[in-house]
Amino acid sequence: MTAAERQTHLESFDHVWSTIHERHFDASFGGLDWPAIRLEYRPRIATATNASEVRMIISKMIGRLELSHFGLIPADAIQAMNEAEAAENEADAAKNESASLGDAPPAKTDDSKPTIATSPDTPKKKRNLDGKGRPGFDLRVLDGRAIVTNVVPDGPADVAGVSLGWELISIDQRAIEPRIRTVAAAYAESSLRDHILRATVASRLHGDPGDEVDLTFVRENDLEERRVLELSPARGRYAKLGKIAEYVHVESKNVTPNVGYIGFNMFLGPALLQEFAAAVEQFRDEEAAGIIVDLRGNPGGIGFFANAMAGWFFEYGEHDVEDLQLGQMFNRDASRPLIFSINPRIDSYGGKLAVLIDSCSASTSEIMAGGLKDLGRARLFGTQTAGAALPSTIETLPNGDGFQFAIANYVSRGGDVLEGVGVAPNEMVELSRDGLLAGTDEVLRAAIQWIEQTETNRQ
Repeated sequence: MTAAERQTHLESFDHVWSTIHERHFDASFGGLDWPAIRLEYRPRIATATNASEVRMIISKMIGRLELSHFGLIPADAIQAMNEAEAAENEADAAKNESASLGDAPPAKTDDSKPTIATSPDTPKKKRNLDGKGRPGFDLRVLDGRAIVTNVVPDGPADVAGVSLGWELISIDQRAIEPRIRTVAAAYAESSLRDHILRATVASRLHGDPGDEVDLTFVRENDLEERRVLELSPARGRYAKLGKIAEYVHVESKNVTPNVGYIGFNMFLGPALLQEFAAAVEQFRDEEAAGIIVDLRGNPGGIGFFANAMAGWFFEYGEHDVEDLQLGQMFNRDASRPLIFSINPRIDSYGGKLAVLIDSCSASTSEIMAGGLKDLGRARLFGTQTAGAALPSTIETLPNGDGFQFAIANYVSRGGDVLEGVGVAPNEMVELSRDGLLAGTDEVLRAAIQWIEQTETNRQ
């Protein structure tokens, strides 16, 4: 490390420490002696040998707060996100130019389909884990095992025959059980354990579209199945706010003739609000008995999106507007809270509302679910959420890394601090591998039964 590089890292350390010292919502720092912590960690930067070691030292200092939404984003990860956005913009520009010239889109070939193989070769190149290619399935770590909980129709996993309930045991011929065991032990006492376990495994499945990932599963009857999946482009529309970027997709459908379903993967991008509104309007016009909003696995995003989306379930003029709020955020000046007010609508949906949550629902998902529960507007099904509800921002450090830090504390409509605790469901329902192997989403089924039974009792 050159003298100039070391100075840049020292400046980055000072920026992180000073930001927390001056802007942390808790002036007591949770009982920590923050000036003493600076004296403890800063000399370590002066003797660090590389950027990774610097990042580890700063991360350990931040970790002393024991709070979510405080951490570092490596400079190379930020560069990858910027390159992804640039590539997306170039692709859109080329598509628009082609359309203006009247060119037809290229026909798909069989080469674009995922491969099913019984003895596949190891992928030839190292995958870019920050890429936007996806395998077409989601998972949860249940009882220490990575279990497939959702398969995207016509996606790589679906085409390759991967089914609900299959256990993923290796990625690129490397067993994942040691990684699961290590992370589970490290976060054994944390509400974030399941959230981090899922992310730890799922992130190893990413790459650029067209990359191959070699996976081994265990299906029913303990039979092993090996598949090579060709990653497909992430679903949805690319959205970005600052350094947070993701492809956001919305799924809406009728799960029964009288029950609507809306699921989405992140609170980000203007298209989300438009598609969510269109789905609610459709179910309202169909006079559906109930709507199910699925926030399982949703890590959050833009907090105030929850305000707008919750407004669709409150009729204008029927409520005290001042009382309609999801919760409040407090910074150091506790006398001036930021209130998550709900704006009711004259064209709202008035039927039953069920919200699905799990231990991978975080941040804005918790704000929306918890607020709707406290107001008595929704019934929650699933398991306790992640307890990671702090609002945050990201700044670029002198060394190029991003620093994410919480800017306020969140208190729910019912007066509960969600950080480290989470939101409890009204009905505790857990997914099981046996149920998934049978093709049953037990959480979704419980919500449907509640809506239909309520409707039957009214008749």
